[in-house]
Amino acid sequence: MAWAMYSFGIVTATVAITAYGLDIFPHHGVEAAAIINMFRTSGGFIVNYFQVDWALKSGGVVSFGTEAGIVAAAFLLVVAVQLLGSKSRAKFHSPPKYEH
Repeated sequence: MAWAMYSFGIVTATVAITAYGLDIFPHHGVEAAAIINMFRTSGGFIVNYFQVDWALKSGGVVSFGTEAGIVAAAFLLVVAVQLLGSKSRAKFHSPPKYEH
């Protein structure tokens, strides 16, 4: 059940993050989508290499609690970007449009 919830969250978060990236970089959609998908897939694959050993060594409460803390911090970062994003985009302009 937890894996299903995780998978659903990743799928919905990827859609939301990709839509936001395409909104703020309308002329660089391919690059934005590639970077987002690179982080999504590398994050999904890397968990298999340490999760089982970590949970067996420290216990499920410690390992999943630490991961929950990381997710909470990332959520707060998303909220900060939503609140302060327009100010930072006004201060730091996106790269110029280029033709392929």
